[in-house]
Amino acid sequence: ARQNEQRLEEELQRCQEAQSRVQEMAQRLQQKDASFEMEKKKLEKRMLQCDALERQLQQWQHELEDGITAVSSIHADGDTGTTGY
Repeated sequence: ARQNEQRLEEELQRCQEAQSRVQEMAQRLQQKDASFEMEKKKLEKRMLQCDALERQLQQWQHELEDGITAVSSIHADGDTGTTGY
């Protein structure tokens, strides 16, 4: 009976240790999840900023192309002897 009792106590201790390890792992996973969520939000914010910058660059490119077209048109008019007035 004493041996059975000792085995049960050892088994209980092993179960408690395993449960403690599972709780520690769960806690680490929660911390990692929180960290990943923060990184995800930072990345999403950065992506939005990149998208806004890309739109701005496209707008500037269109403005530059329009300016080049206008300048080319002025030069073409000057070559034919006509004035823009």
